[in-house]
Order: sequence, then structure tokens, then C-alpha cells
Amino acid sequence: MVNTSSTGTLETTKPAKTNSNLSLNALDKFKFLATMIHTILHLKSVNKLRLLSSCGFFEPNTQREIILTLKLPTELIINHVEELHGQISALMDSGEDVVLDISEVEKADTACLQLFCVVQKSLISIGHQIAWQGTSEPLTTTAKCIGVNEFLKL
Repeated sequence: MVNTSSTGTLETTKPAKTNSNLSLNALDKFKFLATMIHTILHLKSVNKLRLLSSCGFFEPNTQREIILTLKLPTELIINHVEELHGQISALMDSGEDVVLDISEVEKADTACLQLFCVVQKSLISIGHQIAWQGTSEPLTTTAKCIGVNEFLKL
């Protein structure tokens, strides 16, 4: 940068040095973390905690609690089982309880309940379970009809 001094001579000044280290405030970190979690929910075979740790949010090998919730669609039918299985599998990789929001479920068939039973069995084997958020009368009724409501804790 070139400046003219009061004496009329030309002076050159260097631009102010900027800090090359990225400094994020708490809100920016929260926004970034929320974006990462949202993105990770859509990935099927990624260890979410390792990815978040590599981004500097967690120290490796430290105990941490992350609550990830999967909002279930209004129809839980056989056509959605494969996609639902992939989404739930990604949540199971976290090593925590799987939280499923059933508040908008209006229809549920036995194929989806079979999936939930398999997930519940797998989670119980590692000391966790499905944590249900909200209520759904159709889901609860179907679970009662086939006799899995107590196992699923609906």
C-alpha cells in the first residue's frame, strides 16, 4: 500500500497481518457441528464420532454423549424398510441409544416392526435400546397386535 506523508514523500506500508488460524466462536462451532450431524445422518457407513473427532470437536477416546434423533415418516411400510434400515444403522454406529421420533407415524406394517425388533435385539446386546420420542397410536396398535409392544417398550 502506498501513502503520501505530510511532507510529500511516498511511504510504503505493509498490510496489517491477519491471523491465519481459524478462530470460531461458540455459536459458529455449534452451527458447524449441527451441519456435520445433519450430513452424517444421511451417510450409511461412517463412524460419526470418529469423523467429528477428526474435525476437532472431541478428543479421541474420551467419553461423550451425542443424542441423534431420526424422525420417522408418516408411513412405515415395507417399501421403506431398506432405506429406514440404512438410516438406523448409521445411528447405531454411534454406540448410543437409538432415538426414533414416531410422533408423525400414521401407518405402520409388520415389516417395519420386524426391523425395529432386529434393531432392539442388536442394541440390547451392546447395552443400549431404542428410545422412542413422541407417540403413535397406529404404531403401538400394530405392535400390540403382533405381540412385540413390550419387547420394543412402546
